[in-house]
Amino acid sequence: MHSSTSSSESAAGNTRADLLRATKVLLVCVLALCVTAEFGARLFVPKMSNTLSRIRLEANAARAMAVTKHAPKEMLIVGNSLLIAGVDVAQLNGPLEPGWRGVRFGMEQTTYYDWYFGMKRLTADGSRPSAFVVCFEPRHLITSAVRTELFAYYLMRTRDTFEVARALDMTPSKTADLLVANTSALWALRKEIRKNVLGRLLPSMPDLMKLITHGLGSPTPSLDDILTIGKRRLKAMRAIADAADAKLIVVLMPPLTAEDTPALQQLGRELGVPILTPLTDQELAPDDFEPDQYHLNSNGRLRFTAALAGQLQVALQQ
Repeated sequence: MHSSTSSSESAAGNTRADLLRATKVLLVCVLALCVTAEFGARLFVPKMSNTLSRIRLEANAARAMAVTKHAPKEMLIVGNSLLIAGVDVAQLNGPLEPGWRGVRFGMEQTTYYDWYFGMKRLTADGSRPSAFVVCFEPRHLITSAVRTELFAYYLMRTRDTFEVARALDMTPSKTADLLVANTSALWALRKEIRKNVLGRLLPSMPDLMKLITHGLGSPTPSLDDILTIGKRRLKAMRAIADAADAKLIVVLMPPLTAEDTPALQQLGRELGVPILTPLTDQELAPDDFEPDQYHLNSNGRLRFTAALAGQLQVALQQ
């Protein structure tokens, strides 16, 4: 009996040891898979997408900007798809050189909070442009949203996670999502990976989505709302620029009505923040726009950039 009991205990001990070893091997394999996936996301995913590749290159160029006492001084031009479609930076730099040179950092679907916190992140990372040029349409100045995971990965400091959550009244799960995306490329880019795969499997999907969403969008806010909320927000954004010893300039992209421009420009004068309005809706024609009648096409971009260059020359000398 004693021998039988000892054998049973020995067998049970061996089973527990085998289970423990198997568990350790499994955990190591899972960890190795996660590390490999994270490394692959950082290294290879941006190469799968022209948009992600551009964002990464522009983010790196923005972080590398340094203060210089020699010409040309550098200005960081930030914004969303309206900037990407509507401003030709190479054309813009022509009239501004040799005194100034613009560097673009554009990310689609971004608005005020993306770049408010983005300016914090960039300056914390050592970026020191001589001027920040922020390009929005008026309603984007008072929009309360961020580009979720991509924002967290490229534009948010880890320490600002809970400030972002408070500003946008986020749930705990959404806050946790931002925190993970801030440090993990795999988590931050997972939606872009899925979108890229679907785009390859269904090449006509982007055109279909444009048809579905044509004409949709949030309603135009009142001018009073823009002036009231915008005043507070521009003060906060200017404080970041001032701390980095940089000038803040706001460029209002179309859609923009001529009736609203005097009040918006006056707001800029009160705050000491030049608010530029290169071309309004009345100064643009339907054939200056893409078929969505929202983003400028090559002709509209040419006209808008030329008008912006003239106003920037004045604003940068003030």
